[in-house]
Amino acid sequence: EQANTWYERWEGFKLDHAPGIGGFHTTDLYKFMVTQNEMVKAAVMGVLLSLVITFVVLMLATWNWWVSLLGLVNIVGISIVFLGL
Repeated sequence: EQANTWYERWEGFKLDHAPGIGGFHTTDLYKFMVTQNEMVKAAVMGVLLSLVITFVVLMLATWNWWVSLLGLVNIVGISIVFLGL
């Protein structure tokens, strides 16, 4: 969170005062920031993809979209409880 804020502030400063230079700024904090942002994106994508696959498997197992949807809502509810959201 803090690293993203600092990066955005410095990026805005660079664009305001030297837009044509096309330079870049680095620090060790930014390396971890990029890694952390990508990990969060991958985790969210993994959860969403697994929910889609869950719905497809439930549809193939039950051949009933209503039961599959109820099962998916149940799984989402349990996931929310255990993830602490």
